[in-house]
Amino acid sequence: MNEFVKTVFATRQKLLKEEEDKCSELTAQIEAAEAGVSEAEAVINEFAGLRSKRKGIFADLLKMGKPTNTEEAKELDSEIAAKREEADRAADVLEVQKELLESLFNDRRQHLNRISELRNLLAVSRYEMFIAGIEETYLPEYLEAARAYAKAATKLAGIGKAAIEMRTNLQENGLRPDCRNYGESMPNRIIDLRLPGFFNMMDNTGGEENAIFDIFKDMEKEKEAVFNSLK
Repeated sequence: MNEFVKTVFATRQKLLKEEEDKCSELTAQIEAAEAGVSEAEAVINEFAGLRSKRKGIFADLLKMGKPTNTEEAKELDSEIAAKREEADRAADVLEVQKELLESLFNDRRQHLNRISELRNLLAVSRYEMFIAGIEETYLPEYLEAARAYAKAATKLAGIGKAAIEMRTNLQENGLRPDCRNYGESMPNRIIDLRLPGFFNMMDNTGGEENAIFDIFKDMEKEKEAVFNSLK
């Protein structure tokens, strides 16, 4: 098979595998970053929930004209104070994680585009490999069979030509054989075994490499061989 076609096919396969591996790696990083985002958002939401709860308590107390420094409010103050540093940290982590996610998504998008491109190129390479197989295997097999057919046809045509000459000689002497006649409507010179779509079908094309066989000389030899065998 054409070595260049094989090399291109193998190279594209290798590049596709590398891109798919890189894309899988980026997907794993994206999943980890998304988990980090969810974790940070949970901390922030918990902190916001505590503050919202404290605001609700303050609102109820103020409506009732009571002071806001109740035990329940103080307990929430302590929880909020304890959570504030964690929430501030989670907010910073969330910002960084989102930036990282944006970068990872962009990188993966580029690799996915490259994967799509390489898959298309690989499809072209598979077709080129298939065509190379036709040229290196199937066309030679056909030509080998065509040569075998042409050889057998040449022998039969030579025998047929001898049969015509024998019958003509008999008829010239007023003899009429009571048997089937062979040799009529035979090719005089060329056997054309071209298959449309695989060979050059233009006129004035010749050569065994194009499945066209000039049988004239060999046909004459076969005819002479018949007459020599009858001497």
